[in-house]
Amino acid sequence: MPSPLSTGHLHLSFPTHPPPRSHLPLSLLRPSHFPLAVIGIAACSQNDSLVSTFAQFNSSLLDIFPSDGIYPLARNCFVFEEGEDTNFNVGDNLPGLFILPSMMGNKKLYLGTLLADLCSQILGEFGILVKALESPMGNEYLNSTLLPTIPPLSEIPEPLNGPRKESLPPLPSHNSQPDMTKGNFALSAAPIKRTSSGPGFRPPSVASQPVRKRLSTIGVASSHARLFKVLGDLFLLSGRPEDALVWYIESLQLFKSSQDHVWHAATLEGIATVSVIESWSVGNGLQNSLNGPKEPWAETSDKLTQATALYFKSPTSEGDPNYSLLSYLYTSCVLRHSFFLFAIWSAKGWGPLALTAMLQPGPKPYLPPTLSKDGNSWAHLERLSSVSGISRGSIASILSQFHGPWLLHLGARERIAILEAASGLYACLGYRRKEAYILREVLGCILDLIVCGREEDGLSRMSSVPGTSGLGIQGMKQSSGGGWGGVGVRVSESTDGNDSILELLKYVCKVLGINLDAVKLVDVNPSGFPSSVVADESSSISYEDYDKETFENMETYGWPDLQVGVVREAVAVAEALPDFPAVAQFALSALKTLQTVLSPGDQFHLYSTSARALATARRRGDTKSVEYWSGRPVVSITLAPIPLPRLPVEKPISALQSTSSAISPILTGGTDPFLYNPRKVAFGENARVLLSLVTYNDSSVDDDDALIEHEGKFYPPAEEFVYLRATITNTSPSSQVFVMDMEMEPLEHIVSEGVLSELAVGCLESGETRQIDTAICFLSKGRFEISAEVRSYETTWSDTSRAGIGHLVAIVRSGDAENT
Repeated sequence: MPSPLSTGHLHLSFPTHPPPRSHLPLSLLRPSHFPLAVIGIAACSQNDSLVSTFAQFNSSLLDIFPSDGIYPLARNCFVFEEGEDTNFNVGDNLPGLFILPSMMGNKKLYLGTLLADLCSQILGEFGILVKALESPMGNEYLNSTLLPTIPPLSEIPEPLNGPRKESLPPLPSHNSQPDMTKGNFALSAAPIKRTSSGPGFRPPSVASQPVRKRLSTIGVASSHARLFKVLGDLFLLSGRPEDALVWYIESLQLFKSSQDHVWHAATLEGIATVSVIESWSVGNGLQNSLNGPKEPWAETSDKLTQATALYFKSPTSEGDPNYSLLSYLYTSCVLRHSFFLFAIWSAKGWGPLALTAMLQPGPKPYLPPTLSKDGNSWAHLERLSSVSGISRGSIASILSQFHGPWLLHLGARERIAILEAASGLYACLGYRRKEAYILREVLGCILDLIVCGREEDGLSRMSSVPGTSGLGIQGMKQSSGGGWGGVGVRVSESTDGNDSILELLKYVCKVLGINLDAVKLVDVNPSGFPSSVVADESSSISYEDYDKETFENMETYGWPDLQVGVVREAVAVAEALPDFPAVAQFALSALKTLQTVLSPGDQFHLYSTSARALATARRRGDTKSVEYWSGRPVVSITLAPIPLPRLPVEKPISALQSTSSAISPILTGGTDPFLYNPRKVAFGENARVLLSLVTYNDSSVDDDDALIEHEGKFYPPAEEFVYLRATITNTSPSSQVFVMDMEMEPLEHIVSEGVLSELAVGCLESGETRQIDTAICFLSKGRFEISAEVRSYETTWSDTSRAGIGHLVAIVRSGDAENT
C-alpha cells in the first residue's frame, strides 16, 4: 500500500445504496456490483458512549446487508468529537472505530490516511477470498450452480495438505497502481513476459507448467475457468489491469470449449473494461487513434457484441429462479455497449475526452462539451457521426436490443434504472420520440411504486405499529371483523413527488405534440373569481387575440391516434396520484387543443372528468381552478324582427288604472296589455262537461246487453269497478288549457283509482272534445252524487269563475247502480 502522499490514481465509487438482496447470487460473478467497504460517520459528545455508537453501526449494517453475504469486505466507523472537552480513548478494544479529535488541524490529510488503510483492508480481504476459492471446497461452491454463492469464508475448511508453501512469483506492475503483494494478499499470475498491452493484446503463449503447479489443490471434477475469471475481476478492482488481462484470457480459452455462456460473457466484458483502462492509463490521444487501418475501439466493441449474444442465448426458461438476474445482466451489457459507443461518438472519436466520459457513468454521467444540454440541431448531430465514424442509428440499433419481454422479469428498481439510462441515451442522440416512448414506461413503473407504497386505506400498516382511530378518537374499539365499523376514515394522501411526475408527463406529451399547459391553473379568491383577473382586469386579452393565440399560432404535429391514447394515460396518471387540479387541467387542455381529433365520446368523457375533478378539489379545500378555455361562446348578436302577433302596440295609460268595479274590466272585455291571461278565459262557461257511467267494454250502462237485467233495467255488477267518464268540450273561440276537480258524496262509501283533484285535462283547441275515465266502485247501496268542475289552468279551486261543470246522480240498490 503506498503512502498517503505518493502519486497515483485511486478511483473510488460511493454508491448511495447497496444492491437488493435478490442480487446476492451475483456476488462472485460480478464483484464490482457490490460495495467492498462501508464507512460510518458519527458525532459524539462527552456524554455519548463509543461502545453503543459502534454497536449501533454494526446493527445498521446487519439491516442493510444480508448476514450470509461476503460483502462488505471491510467496515470502518469515523467518529468526530463535537466538543473541545471530550477525551475519548478506546485503545484497541474496538477495531474499526477511528476518532477524529475536534482539535485536529488537518483533518483532510488524516481522512486520506484512513481511506488508504481502508483500501489496504480491502486488498487483504481479496487475498483471503482467493485462498478460500482455491480450496477444493471453494472451487466446488464456485462451480455448483449457474450463479453460485459462497458461504462465509470462516466456514470453508482448510485443505487437508495444509496451506500452500509454494507460490508463483507475481507479475511486475507496469503502472502506478498500489502493489497488492504486500501484507496478506496472495494473488499471483502466471510468469508471462508482457510484450504489448491494449485492446488487441494477446499473450504469445500461456505457460502451462506454472498453472498446473498453482492448481494442485483444486478438485479434478470442477473446471477452474470460473476461478480464473474471479481472479481477473479482483486484479482489475485492485488496479492491476495487466495481470487481470492474463487471467481473463486464460479463462476465455477454457470457456470456449464449454457451454458456460453467462460466465463466458462476463469474461468478455472484463476484457473490454481492461482495454479501456489501459488506454486511459497510457494516455492515448486523438492523434494515436488515427493510425492503423482499424479503429482502436473496434475490437472492444466486438467483445461487447459477443458478450450480448452469449447472454441472450443462455439456456434458461421463465420458471428459472435466475431468469430475472440473467435479464439484468443482458440489459446491463447492452447499455454498457451503447454507452461505450456513445462516449466515442459524443467526443468526436477515440481520445482522452471519450475515455473520460467512459470512466464517469452513473445517474449524472459526464457530458462532453460537444453536446449541449439545451438541445442540439440535426446538422450538429450528423456532424458528430461523420467525424467519429459512428452513426446515431448504429448506437440506437444496439440500444434497442435491451427492450423486450425480459424487462417484465426485472425488479422495479432495476427496470427503472435501465429505462432511465436508455431514455437519456435516446435524448442525447436526438431521438425524442424514442425517448418519450421509454419515459412512458418509466412513468408506469414509478406510478406503480407510488400507488402501492401509499397507505390509501390503512391496510398496509405494519403489525408492530399499534392501530389507532383515523379520526383521532381515543379509546375507540375495533369491531370483531378487524375494521372500523361505522366510522369513515380517509387517510391523508401524500403529495411527495407528484410535481416531478407531472413535469415528466408534460414533457412526454410535449414531445408527442400535446400541450397540457394550454389551460392554465389559477388561484381562486373567496369571492369566486380568479385572483389574476381581480388583480388586473386590463390584462385580459380581446376575443380576436384569444382566437389568434389559440388557433392560429398553435403548431400541430404528431399522430392523432397516439395523442388521444397518451392524453387518456395522462389523465389516468393524474387521477392515480391523485392531483385533481391537474386532472382538470389535462382534460380541458386536450379539449382545447385536440378538439378536431377527439370523438364525441372522448370529448364527453374528458369534460365530465374535469368537472368531477374540480368538484372534488373544491370539496377538499383546494383554491386552484382553471382559466376559461372554451373560446368565444357568443360569436355575434343580431336583433331579429318580432312576429306580428307579438308586436307591441301603444296603449293609453288609462288602461292600467284601477276602477271601482268589483269585476276587473279586463275580464269583461277591456283592453288587456298581456299576451296571455288565464283568468280571462275562465270567465263564463267556456267548456261543456258531461258525466256518465260506462262498463269495462266501453258501453253505456243503459244499453249494454252484458249488464245484469233487473225489473226491466240494466245495472253493473255489484262490488265491481265501473268507469266514470267525463266528456269535456272546449266551447271558447280559442285554445285553452283545462284542469278538472271531482267531488263525490258520500266519499267514504266510494273507492276510486287515480287523482280526483287537479286532474290535468290538457290543451283543447276550439271545439275539441276529450274524454277522461276514472275507475270507481260503490261500496254500499244508496244515493251518490258526483260533480266535476272544469276550470282554466292557474285558476284556484275556490275561484267562483269556472269554465264548466257537470253533475251525476247514481242510485245503488242491493249492490246495483242506476244511472240517472
